[in-house]
Amino acid sequence: MRRAGFTLIELLIVLGILGVMALAIIPSFANMGGLQVSIAAKDSLRLMRYARRVAIQTQQPVTVTFSPGQIRISVLEDEEEAKDNQADLQADDQKDDQESAPKAPRKPSDRIEENEVDSFNITRACENVAFAFEQYDDHLISTEKGQDFRRRVAGQDDEEERKRESDTFTITVRANGTTRPFTMRVYERDSDSKGDTLSFDFLCAGTIGED
Repeated sequence: MRRAGFTLIELLIVLGILGVMALAIIPSFANMGGLQVSIAAKDSLRLMRYARRVAIQTQQPVTVTFSPGQIRISVLEDEEEAKDNQADLQADDQKDDQESAPKAPRKPSDRIEENEVDSFNITRACENVAFAFEQYDDHLISTEKGQDFRRRVAGQDDEEERKRESDTFTITVRANGTTRPFTMRVYERDSDSKGDTLSFDFLCAGTIGED
């Protein structure tokens, strides 16, 4: 006669196996936040290098905006250069009007067109990750030819305080591919973990250090 169901020992064995599997799975979920922070930190390094390449290629300033859940790269229009280019264009147009022979229209500058600028703008999603501005590292300066890339200006200290108080901050990469050295932090949202600290030099090269 065949018996139906399981014995108590069989049930205990099954429960023991399920318990071991649970112990193996739960830590992987606990480490998921740390993995996302690590990925976002490495993305930050790559995107700062990308911003430098774009700035040099387009000869225009590029902003890197860090906000909760994303990093945004945007090519900026240099207002002063745009004004100069527009003035030169108007002067050339007036000169052309005074001459009898028609000339082909000139572009305001040799920089890339607006639609080409948009092609460089990208947004990288960083799920469950936030960013915090720490400070400018003004001791990190170029050792070549004694150049100092701090570019301190009036009100810059106030700007630093605003960055610290906000969960969104913007770093500008100049048209020559340099930026003011700074330190930032990448951390998991809704967590007490401090995350990873990133330091960038004036050439947008960064390093990751864990607290």
